[in-house]
Amino acid sequence: MTGSYGTKNKKPYYYYKCTSKIHGSSKSCPSKTIKMDYLENFIFKITKIIIEDQRAFNEEFKKYSERSCSSLEKLLKEEKVLLANLAKVKGEIKHMNEVIKLRGIDKAPKSILDEITNLEISQNAIQKSIDDNKKKIEAIKRTQIDEVVFKRAYERFTQCIEKAPIDLQRDMFSTFFERITSHIKAGDESGHITIKLHADGEILEKWANLGKELTLDEISNFRRALYPRQDSNLWPTV
Repeated sequence: MTGSYGTKNKKPYYYYKCTSKIHGSSKSCPSKTIKMDYLENFIFKITKIIIEDQRAFNEEFKKYSERSCSSLEKLLKEEKVLLANLAKVKGEIKHMNEVIKLRGIDKAPKSILDEITNLEISQNAIQKSIDDNKKKIEAIKRTQIDEVVFKRAYERFTQCIEKAPIDLQRDMFSTFFERITSHIKAGDESGHITIKLHADGEILEKWANLGKELTLDEISNFRRALYPRQDSNLWPTV
């Protein structure tokens, strides 16, 4: 969901709205718009329950571990496809260069030269995707966190939320959670909300390594260090 605001009786009010509704039509998503403070308070209560209730913590850690493995498997499959596409493009470039070599560069049709240029652009784009994908794979492999780190990350998050002013709190939500999806439809009085942490354990490890006694400046600097260009909205849902 994405944060937004409006005015009512000349007073501003803040809420979270489905990202699809913001970028599409009102019919693109049935989710209900939720008051910002209501959703944030609800999520904060959930995080405290996870810390204090061992059964809830065990369930959350299990979900996180399964999702981390699932994300890794997905990235490895994507890498395999990208490598196959790269090999195919390189093969086509090699074949066309051999044709040009036989005919001579002066006699090579312009269409072939243009095609080689386009293939080289595709090759660079695929290689960039492979490099980006590899970084994500390495990040997940490098930081397979245990229960101790997982719990400490949750504890530091709640400590930061309790200390930070409201605007900074919203920034902290977006650095801790990857996605928050509301399944409460318009007109319904109840429903459920799905909360997903970042699958990249490196982020949670950084949270876990925060000191217990933090100043507001340290909290703010930590947020900017994680996501220097990110705005204060929760990450969009799909």
